Amino acid sequence: MRARRNPSRFHEPSLVPMADMLTNTVGVVLFILIFTVLTAGGAIVAKRLPMERETKAEPMALLCASGRIAPVDLDPLAKAFIDPIKPRELNLSNVDAFVTQFNSRKIERDGFVVTGEAQNLGFALRAVLIFRPGEVGGESAAALATPASAFRALLKNTDPAKKYANFIVYPDGLSTFRAARDLASAAGFGTGWTLYGANEPLRMCVASCGPSRGGRIM
Repeated sequence: MRARRNPSRFHEPSLVPMADMLTNTVGVVLFILIFTVLTAGGAIVAKRLPMERETKAEPMALLCASGRIAPVDLDPLAKAFIDPIKPRELNLSNVDAFVTQFNSRKIERDGFVVTGEAQNLGFALRAVLIFRPGEVGGESAAALATPASAFRALLKNTDPAKKYANFIVYPDGLSTFRAARDLASAAGFGTGWTLYGANEPLRMCVASCGPSRGGRIM
């Protein structure tokens, strides 16, 4: 007697349709790759990525903003902000007065608007200076291309073994940054850069001490 076939028996799926789909996908990718190479004329562009390295050179800070570049030194700015309100020694009797003056003070100098944020935490004082680019001096990218460029003169009179170009870059200073970086690299300077957002300030911590025990700032 012949066995009857079970209609509910499991049928293994075929892998042929999946293989066809994979073949078609690979074919499309290869076609796009060939088309891209032909469109580019078969040219291969080598890109050399920047690499970090150790250096004993000191940073030469350069602000790139508002389409201009200017050398900056934040330490004298910090000193000019703090000295008129700086007590000889911080303690419980004068820390609140210092915090009030620090938070209300504002100066505009050397291409920056400088304000402060200080807080008496009871067991410690925290004080941070905030630098926002104001009216940037210096020169434009077009001026960098001229022999009379002040930036070219700065590079010429600076030893690349002792200084490296450290760029502070804002979105509206990118074109100037690229031109200045090319000049600095060609002159043998190491280069570094930090990118900031359009409204992002630079910050410098100038105090983190315990007023109850006495302390000093900068």
